Amino acid sequence: MDRYPSWVPHTKEHRADGYTRILGAQREWTYAYECELSAKSTQKYESVLRFYKLAGGIDRVFWLIGDPFIRDQILRAKACIHDDSTNYHVFVDLKDFCANGWDATVANERSETLFTLREKYMEVCGDIMAQMIGTHRGTSRVWVHLDGKKVLGKPRR
Repeated sequence: MDRYPSWVPHTKEHRADGYTRILGAQREWTYAYECELSAKSTQKYESVLRFYKLAGGIDRVFWLIGDPFIRDQILRAKACIHDDSTNYHVFVDLKDFCANGWDATVANERSETLFTLREKYMEVCGDIMAQMIGTHRGTSRVWVHLDGKKVLGKPRR
């Protein structure tokens, strides 16, 4: 934990699969990423959701899900802990992400499409991101980023 950047929660309670810190046009943003390829128990998700409820400093949690059942499990756990946040935990379908990359849609807990990843990052970063990722639409080779290793902390056992 002593090697974590200051903007990453310094706790052993939970470690996201990834964090991103964006120095946006208006302010700094911190996003957490959870990659869920197989479903876990509702109790496990309750623990993770409690962490985010108390963590502070994280502006949004992006859940990359491999199956709609996983989203349902997360939402069941959210209801169990009485988390009434809206649009804080958002979902990206893995197949959509692999097929469309930056143009994958992001949905909220009511399955409403909020934006694409490209739109969100362009909104947060302003013209800088627009110049970096451009406006090219279509498939990308994002699957090269799906790596089983953790970026921060201990590797998986």
